[in-house]
Amino acid sequence: MKDKYYTPEIEEFHVGFEYEIQDIENAQWGVCICTPGFGAFDDDIDNLEDDRIRVKYLDKEDIESLGWIFDKTSNKSQWKFHKNNIMLYYRSESKEIGFFTIDPSKSDFFMEYSRDNKMISFLIIKNKSELKKLLRQLNIE
Repeated sequence: MKDKYYTPEIEEFHVGFEYEIQDIENAQWGVCICTPGFGAFDDDIDNLEDDRIRVKYLDKEDIESLGWIFDKTSNKSQWKFHKNNIMLYYRSESKEIGFFTIDPSKSDFFMEYSRDNKMISFLIIKNKSELKKLLRQLNIE
C-alpha cells in the first residue's frame, strides 16, 4: 500500500466515522469521531478542501483490533482472518473485502435456508469505520 491516509469525501461522514484533523497552529494531527448532533464538521469544510483532514486506510491492526485473528496462510496480496465461524479476507491494494462461513454445518441460518448469509465478495472498504458499519449490517459480533 503506497499511502497510509487519504482525503475523505463529504459523503463518507456518518455517526461513528473516525478521521484525523490537522491543527493549524502546531501542525499536529488529532483523532476525531463524528457523534450524533455533530456540527463541528460544518465549520471545518475548508479543512477538507485544504487537505487538513485525513482518514487512515484499513490495515491489519485495525482488523485485529475488532477481534479478528490473522491467518498465517495469508500472503502479501490477500490477508485472511477468522472470527468464530467466519472468514474475512482483505486485499489492501484494491481495498476489496469478503466474508464467508467457514463450516456451514455450524451455521443455523445456512442449515435452515441452504445459503450463506455472511457471504460477501469484493466490496470496497477503505477504513475501519466502514468495516465496523458493515460488520453491524451483517450481524457479525
